[in-house]
Amino acid sequence: MALQGNLDDFSLPEILQLIAVQQKSGVLKLTAGDDVAVIFFEGGRVVSTRDRRRNARDPLKTFLVQTGRLSEAQLRQIETIEAESRRELTDILQSGNYLTGDELARSLEHQIQDTMHQLLTWKAGAYHFSGDARTVPKFAVNVRLNTEGLLMESMRRMDESVRYKETLSSPAMVLRPKAIAVPPKDLTPAEHRVLPLADGLRPLRDIVAQSKLVEFEVYEALHHLLELGVIEISLGAAPPKVTPIVREEVEAPPPRSIAI
Repeated sequence: MALQGNLDDFSLPEILQLIAVQQKSGVLKLTAGDDVAVIFFEGGRVVSTRDRRRNARDPLKTFLVQTGRLSEAQLRQIETIEAESRRELTDILQSGNYLTGDELARSLEHQIQDTMHQLLTWKAGAYHFSGDARTVPKFAVNVRLNTEGLLMESMRRMDESVRYKETLSSPAMVLRPKAIAVPPKDLTPAEHRVLPLADGLRPLRDIVAQSKLVEFEVYEALHHLLELGVIEISLGAAPPKVTPIVREEVEAPPPRSIAI
């Protein structure tokens, strides 16, 4: 099956659902200006969103560094091994004991979900699907993810992101612990990670950068902590809208008569 056109006419969710329902194998290429992305399918399930061209940016590398699975020094070491041996990234990660098989599989799943979420924000561009099973890559660790499940979670994230950013409206916003507040014991791992960063000193942009989480997870965790009353927006942070103070007009007292 060959399928091509513009995202203005046929949306990405519609394309994904068609490939899933027909259980097709192949690669979907998406292009928007200078941005290029790929999604590989096997039997209608997503197996990778990594471009195998050697000059392409590998989203798995970015994801592993962003989430703290790899340091910058480890990444440079891995890229040297790649260049010298021409071995595939997942093979180096597993054989070099950078990640276990289970850790790598989970990282691949989370990276694919994060990439899908980002791709669904594309409102314009071109697509081309080539239904050739021979193009489906094989890695040291392979995943096969339900396309409709990924799509539903990505659309949930899009809807929730709008709500979260109404409250967390500026990357310069500062969050701080609320006085006397006691965090509940059932905080999520993401909430445990961002809570110490909401210290009244770091702006939101730094919390995102230092959390070792993807942006959506940071916003979700912080928004829930705000709802729980564990943290609050610092008074030093500028609100999105400032209501002008209405000055009350005070009548001047009548002049006093001076007795002569």
